[in-house]
Amino acid sequence: MKEREMKIVKEMIEKGMGKHRYSGQEALVRLSIKIPAKNISQLVEKLKKLSIIPMMIFKHQRGLTIEWWAINNQLIFGKDNYLSLIEEFLNYVEGIAFNEWIFDLGCLDDSLPFTLNHRNKDLMVIVNPKFTVENFNNTGEIEIIDETQ
Repeated sequence: MKEREMKIVKEMIEKGMGKHRYSGQEALVRLSIKIPAKNISQLVEKLKKLSIIPMMIFKHQRGLTIEWWAINNQLIFGKDNYLSLIEEFLNYVEGIAFNEWIFDLGCLDDSLPFTLNHRNKDLMVIVNPKFTVENFNNTGEIEIIDETQ
């Protein structure tokens, strides 16, 4: 599945989708996947055991979206760095052993303009992040949003 999803991502990026994401002008928001509907409590227990725990699960009519949110301000410079991060993410997801999943192309369109405030000494900026515990791990509870109601 990873190869299929990576091919789709590359095609979308070649068409210009997500271009604002790797120009260094906008911070990375999230990486996410979609899976068919499952028992939420069993899924949460499985996800809590991962080395990089997702932040949120959105329940939709057609299934679930699982999101890993970026920690701090993550800026990506260059298409190759962006594709490399997505490939690391897809490798990680493949290791979770979901029967069925797809990359959520919606995360390519997130928009979070980045302004560097030189007065804020505590601001941490990560340039060309990797998909690691330090950059994407949720240390709290996984939030569940039910959008079916």
